Order: sequence, then C-alpha cells, then structure tokens
Amino acid sequence: MESTSLNISLTAAQRAFVDDQVASGGYRTAAEYIRTLLREAQTRQAAEERLDLELLDAMRQIEQGRYETITPEWIAEKKAALKRRFGSNGTA
Repeated sequence: MESTSLNISLTAAQRAFVDDQVASGGYRTAAEYIRTLLREAQTRQAAEERLDLELLDAMRQIEQGRYETITPEWIAEKKAALKRRFGSNGTA
C-alpha cells in the first residue's frame, strides 16, 4: 500500500498523550498510533453503516406488516429454545 504524508497540529496536551501511548509500549511510533486510531474509526464507521442498513430493512419489514410482537412469553420461549439448542453452558 502506498503511503503519503500528512502534517497535523496538536496541542501540547494532545502531543503528550500520543507520546505517552507510544512510550507505554503499545506502539513503536506516533504514526503507528495515529494509523491505529484511523483504522478503528473506519471499522466503527463501517459498523454504523451496516447497522443503518439493517435498521432500514427492519423498518421496511414493519411497514409491510412482517414483525413479531415481543412479549415476556416470547422472550421466555426464545430463551428456552436457546437452552435446548446450546445447553445451559452456551455451547452446541
């Protein structure tokens, strides 16, 4: 992957925080720390976009009358089915 440079300005407190993160041993350089933050932000954004699509799909299904009413009995039935399927320790 081709790299490019980006210069940013930080407050003294922000720079000290980045330096502390690098010094803690989790990162070799400030650039590595910043790249990690960017990857995490990209992952969060992708997850939010997937959730938005799932919510839109759920709203369409509700509008089409395809939904179940959630009641305490419904929840109990689902829990019982999961226990039957996976047992009490959660493994299949």
